[in-house]
Amino acid sequence: MIRPSVWKKKAGLIADKAVAIRKAQERFPTHVHLFMRKKDDGRAEASILASWAASRKGGSHDH
Repeated sequence: MIRPSVWKKKAGLIADKAVAIRKAQERFPTHVHLFMRKKDDGRAEASILASWAASRKGGSHDH
């Protein structure tokens, strides 16, 4: 488990939901259609979190 404040900071996200959408569009350019609407912010954050978690190395746990 990781606190949202920790992974969001490491992923460069802020409270502005538009930032999450823009970053998801940049990170997943072939899937930009999944992050087109304002209400897609949750999907964008989930995708960024999954990508960030998959890229982590070692067994470090940030809580």
